[in-house]
Amino acid sequence: MSFGMGVYYLTLCIFYEARGESLEGKIAVGHVILNRSRERGLTVEEIVKEPYQFSWYKPGIEYKIPQAADGEVSECFEAVTMLWSEIMDGKNLKGANHYFNPSKVNPSWAKSMLHITTIGNHKFFKG
Repeated sequence: MSFGMGVYYLTLCIFYEARGESLEGKIAVGHVILNRSRERGLTVEEIVKEPYQFSWYKPGIEYKIPQAADGEVSECFEAVTMLWSEIMDGKNLKGANHYFNPSKVNPSWAKSMLHITTIGNHKFFKG
């Protein structure tokens, strides 16, 4: 996979998982995706397309970012750019590899993981 496809899927996942969140929240979601990618030795695309990993993704559907969402897409791409800068500085959100929105779900796995931080509507964990 090319670097460009990794950026595309990272931006796409941040768009669908964290639009409406602060820039900090979008970057944090990006850290989770990249942390999982490193831990599992998979590409960003493979992580995003893994079944049951992200609520928005359903196998067999080709997802695109709606053109009407240009402003939101720009902020998601800005988050990806800032994420790479943080990665270069050695940051990784303390290894967080899971998150959820407690107003929408209450996953059983959260009880066995270390709560790292809460940013906006998401709680971030390391397991």
